[in-house]
Amino acid sequence: MLSIELGTEILKQGTKLKLVMRFCAILILSVISILNSLELKSQTVVNILSNGYKLERSLFLHGKKIGVYNKKGRLIKLSTDDKTRQKIFLNQSNSLTDYGIMLKYPEVIYKDACVIADILSSYDPSEILSFTKPIGEQKKISIQNINKYYTYLDASVDYVLSIEIIVKDCLITQYSYTYKPNMSDVIISYTGVFTYDKNNRVVKLKKEYRKHYETIEFIYETK
Repeated sequence: MLSIELGTEILKQGTKLKLVMRFCAILILSVISILNSLELKSQTVVNILSNGYKLERSLFLHGKKIGVYNKKGRLIKLSTDDKTRQKIFLNQSNSLTDYGIMLKYPEVIYKDACVIADILSSYDPSEILSFTKPIGEQKKISIQNINKYYTYLDASVDYVLSIEIIVKDCLITQYSYTYKPNMSDVIISYTGVFTYDKNNRVVKLKKEYRKHYETIEFIYETK
């Protein structure tokens, strides 16, 4: 009789244990599903167009590029070297907050972000204040007579003469800089005008240099 009761009790305990294990498994799967859902919501596909023609289609996670789609639609993830350069670039572009500038998805305007971050970061934030003047609701950072070489992460080299940056609500609305590209004697004046969406992401960049005009558009698709 005792052995039957003991067996029944063991059976009950075993059933309870199975129920607990099943509950834990369902809970773990639910958590994983929620996390995967949140990650998907954090993934954004960015299409970049130049004068209406597609230049690039990339995948971003939490505002950070993780890969580029090839012509067949296959995602090519960043290489180890790409990730190393990306880390340097993001640290540098994020440092712009010290100068009162915010950039979301800075990799979509890679060269422009490199130019602005490289030049400003060569000055102390307090020093930049002496180059800054208010213009209504905006402020203009104007640095003249720079006369200095800058080597960017894309290996290009500019001899920069001057730069002017107009900022409103921590967003760059326009910037211009005069430079000599890649050790040449040719002087180029470049101007970029930015348009943003309600999420403070760049959606349009109008470029003008050497009588050349280009409109870059950025289309964001949340997966």
